[in-house]
Amino acid sequence: MRWKATLIKYRDADRIAVEFEKDQELIRRIKLIDDARWNPQR
Repeated sequence: MRWKATLIKYRDADRIAVEFEKDQELIRRIKLIDDARWNPQR
């Protein structure tokens, strides 16, 4: 699986954006991380 992590600024806060091919299991696991936010458009 190919993926990419990028530092971004979102609403004046530093964030880490993680991009990867759609994988329902990986999405489910990411959503379990405290303070993680899921945005399918970003």
